Parts: sequence; C-alpha cells; structure tokens
Amino acid sequence: MQINLTGKRFGRWLVLEQSPSLKGRPTLWKCQCDCGKNFVVVSNSLVERKTKSCGCLKAEQKLQLTGQRFGRLTALSAAGLN
Repeated sequence: MQINLTGKRFGRWLVLEQSPSLKGRPTLWKCQCDCGKNFVVVSNSLVERKTKSCGCLKAEQKLQLTGQRFGRLTALSAAGLN
C-alpha cells in the first residue's frame, strides 16, 4: 500500500505531488524546498529523513561558523574553493 505524501513536510521539503516512476522502482515525489527550488525526491529519502533540503541547509550551516571561536582561532568568514 502506498502512502500519499502530498502536502506533508519533511525538513525543508514540501511535497507537491507524486512524480511518474518506473514500475518496480521507489515512488518519486515532486518537492519544493523552502528556498524555492523544486526537485524530485525518492519517497524513502523523505520518510527516513535522509534528505532535509536541496543543499541550502548545508550552505547556511557553513555560514553560521562566522564569529565562532575554536581555541585561539576565530572564524572570520567562509573561504571559497576557487
């Protein structure tokens, strides 16, 4: 039996609708992240909390280090990987 996830929230994801998937494959859901980006996410990734956002959450967490002290070091800003 398949559970309808439409309208439910998982982390920063809002499930919009079921997306077509191949027979015998996990159910796919079209989701919108709180930042506005849309992605297709596998149902077990949502239900088992394996994914929380499109990646914007990880980027925000990196920025939260600014100003924090680590021993005698203080994080001033995020360094780019150019």
